[in-house]
Amino acid sequence: MSGDWKLALYHRLPGLLQETALALYAGYLHRLYYGPGFAAARAQFEALQRASASEAAEWQSARLRAIVELAATRVPYYRERWKGLDWRAVRRGDDLVILPRLDKQQLRQKELSFLAEGVAAKSLWLEKTSGSTGTALKIYWPKSMLPQWWALTEVAIRRPAGVGQELPRAMFGGRSVVPGDTDRPPYWRYNRRWRQLYLSSYHIGPASAADYVGALRRYQSQWITGYGSAIALLAECALEAGAEPLPMRAVIVSGDTLSAGMRRSIEKFFRCKCFDSYGQCEAVSMAMECRAGRMHIVPAAGVWEILRDDGSRCEPGEVGEIVATGLLNQAMPLIRYRTGDYAAWAETQGCSCGNRQPVIAQLEGRVDDYLVSADG
Repeated sequence: MSGDWKLALYHRLPGLLQETALALYAGYLHRLYYGPGFAAARAQFEALQRASASEAAEWQSARLRAIVELAATRVPYYRERWKGLDWRAVRRGDDLVILPRLDKQQLRQKELSFLAEGVAAKSLWLEKTSGSTGTALKIYWPKSMLPQWWALTEVAIRRPAGVGQELPRAMFGGRSVVPGDTDRPPYWRYNRRWRQLYLSSYHIGPASAADYVGALRRYQSQWITGYGSAIALLAECALEAGAEPLPMRAVIVSGDTLSAGMRRSIEKFFRCKCFDSYGQCEAVSMAMECRAGRMHIVPAAGVWEILRDDGSRCEPGEVGEIVATGLLNQAMPLIRYRTGDYAAWAETQGCSCGNRQPVIAQLEGRVDDYLVSADG
């Protein structure tokens, strides 16, 4: 549920009405995410998953040329910024070096100048970044991109973990699902439409861990997704309390950096593999850990570069900033966007899992330390 006024209204409702509101809102989102365009996009991305490396590269290059042309001819910011540059020379990812990088401050200062001309306002979907490193950014997606993004999420993120939209799940996200001053359960709300248990990430501690675990059992969640720090904290509190482990099919974490200790706690309590994933609401890049423990990029989402501060390319094994060009957003294309996250190309490519896509290592995003107060 987005928007300050919507959130304020939500918190004024009784718990049962909040869950009704969540189900109604999920129904609206379901039509956008999984309605027209989803099946075709899923089939396309499934074919790409099976494609050879050269076939995937050819598809990506064609999409890149189209998005660069759109930016150069229909987006005011790029039309001005790229004056005198031969943008038509960009034929594949390696050619992007001729274009300037884009940082968050440039985007923040001129957000509306990144919108493609001729795009109707009613066709846009607003996403906002967390604002963890400054003022939140407003990112506009065309609504037609929503089923594409969720089809790609289903194919490239959920399926490798052996789960999917059809299975009951639990979510530890950043939304204020219950008031901050809540001091007794429930610390969650249940979305009947998606069989999704949305649990607060802000009320986990030794005193509440048993309540959280009880809810996961009661609602029969089969997989968990969300902030690794929150899920790990629950696992650690439950283990320290001597709670019986709660087997899951998979745990998929995103949004913060997964440490080795967090992974151990999650896998020990939930008795399943913890998969790391990577993405952002700017929707310029995506990556997913496979069962062999290696992190594969998802070329359909965007073109990756890993660069030094001076803009030169990093060698395999050398950590640099992830600079990415999104391939799906035709309303607000982001070209050579500096994500502020860091990674390295793995020194050895190829993987026993069968995924032919490039492998990254040492993914370093924002690290959140969590503090457990005396009352949890």
